[in-house]
Amino acid sequence: MINNIYTKLFSNSILYNVAYTIILILPAILNGYPIVYSDTSTYLASGFELEMPFDRPITYGIFIRLFSLNGLSLWTVIFSQTYILVYLVNQLLLKFNLTFKFFRGLIYYFLLIFTGIAWTCSQIMADIFTPILIISLFLLLFENGKKKYLYYFIFLVSSSMHLSHLGINILIIILLLLFKLIPLFKLNDFFSLQKILIVFFLMIVAFSTMLTPYSKSKHAFLFGAFIEHGIIKEYLNDNCKNHNYKICQYKDSFPKLAADFVWDKNSPFYKLGGFKETKTEFNEIIRNTLTSKKYLWLHFKEGLKATSQQIISFNMGDGNGPFIGETLLSKRVLQYFPTEYYSYITSFQNCNKLSIITVFNTIQNCFMALIFILIFLVMKTKKLSKQIIFINILFLSFILIHSASCGILANCANRYGCRVIWLLALLLIILYNSFKTNIVVKKKII
Repeated sequence: MINNIYTKLFSNSILYNVAYTIILILPAILNGYPIVYSDTSTYLASGFELEMPFDRPITYGIFIRLFSLNGLSLWTVIFSQTYILVYLVNQLLLKFNLTFKFFRGLIYYFLLIFTGIAWTCSQIMADIFTPILIISLFLLLFENGKKKYLYYFIFLVSSSMHLSHLGINILIIILLLLFKLIPLFKLNDFFSLQKILIVFFLMIVAFSTMLTPYSKSKHAFLFGAFIEHGIIKEYLNDNCKNHNYKICQYKDSFPKLAADFVWDKNSPFYKLGGFKETKTEFNEIIRNTLTSKKYLWLHFKEGLKATSQQIISFNMGDGNGPFIGETLLSKRVLQYFPTEYYSYITSFQNCNKLSIITVFNTIQNCFMALIFILIFLVMKTKKLSKQIIFINILFLSFILIHSASCGILANCANRYGCRVIWLLALLLIILYNSFKTNIVVKKKII
């Protein structure tokens, strides 16, 4: 009888999902505490003070408060967000007949060692909801049962987690409409126009939750990105003689990176008054660069360069230095999670002992280069099912759109690439299984 109870307990898919989740948060376990980033501080404050940040939605802050059980632990936050991802990945694998649970366990170890997704899962950051967004979208397009409502909900929540998701969603919806209108590969039979309209409606609902931060901050992020691309300097050199722009006095002392322009308190941005005081002038300059042929060409050229750079930028550990002492993040962890503060300050991250990550970055870089080649060869030489073709086009387009969105509208960062590039490994697993299944079928026929 005990054996029967044991068998029933461990045949439960929930326990398997828990096991897979633990695999993907191993970086945090080995670190001794969930991994943090400078933005983690803002997310903590927004969730526990229930105030909308000026530069991001409040959604992830609320997620932290709810799933930390109102300040009990940050471990339950990374476990919950990773469990959501694991559930969706498992549903995706089931769509492609990867049903053997032991093999799925190997897949998660594979992702842990050769990609950066476990690093993203282990962070107190909204980044994990970017891949959750695209996987939930794929699943809801193909699901006609009751599960589709769960996928709709997950898509809505993930869409509202980050400002960048608005632009990504718009371009993905345009891509889906093209699938419906253009009979390429005859992929338009997989999903209905009604589902695209529902996705569009959910995107609008998600955007409505972040109108305030979008309105207050988009000019600063765009201006910083265009400084990094060299477009603002070119524009000001041409126009400062005829326009009394306040920013002109700093045109020869801009930081090279957009992040430094927006976040360094000594940058010209803050000398001019920060987000509020620069809005009118920055918007005028941005609008002028987007309506002139000369600067449009610069935007196009620099946009291609930034997109290409973002595609190959996906190292782990970006911005994950120590945050102790008088840092705002350290103070907020002490304030909201006092019982975990000792674990926080003694973690490998805050003791500056994460140098081993360079080894895993080397492994990931070599592996991703190999994946690009393998996916290209398989798609070129093998006859694939329409469903396989669809997920490849959708995921590859998503990675390209994501890279363009981050590189052009914000700045290139390894953290951005790390959260999505692992989807290529997932595609390779699906392609391999499809290839193996076809071989078995052919042998049976013979």
